[in-house]
Amino acid sequence: MIVDLGIAAIPTLMKFTHSDSVDIRWWAGTALVKIGPPSVTNLLEVMSEANVNIRILALRSLVEIRDHRAIPVVMKSMSEGSALLQYWAKVGLERLGLDMVYICPEVYK
Repeated sequence: MIVDLGIAAIPTLMKFTHSDSVDIRWWAGTALVKIGPPSVTNLLEVMSEANVNIRILALRSLVEIRDHRAIPVVMKSMSEGSALLQYWAKVGLERLGLDMVYICPEVYK
C-alpha cells in the first residue's frame, strides 16, 4: 500500500502554523494548499482560534484551495475587524464565484 506523504504531513504542518516565525507559518500554509482538500478540515478547525495571525494564514490557505466547505468561514470573516481577514474573504468569495450582490426584496416594498 502506498502511503500519501502529503496527507501524513498534515498534523506536523498544522503545528508549524502556530510557529512564532512568519516564514515558517507561511510555508506551512503553502504546503497545506499543495496538499489540497484533505487539509481543509484541519484548517477549518483553526479558524475558531483567537490568534488572528493563525486565522489569516488558515483563511488564505482555504481560499487558495477553493473548497466549498470553507464558504461559511469565509462569509463570517467578511465582518471581522482584521483588514487581512476581510481581504482574503473577499478574494475567496470571488474565486468561488460567490462575489455577487444579493438584495432583499422586502427592503424595497
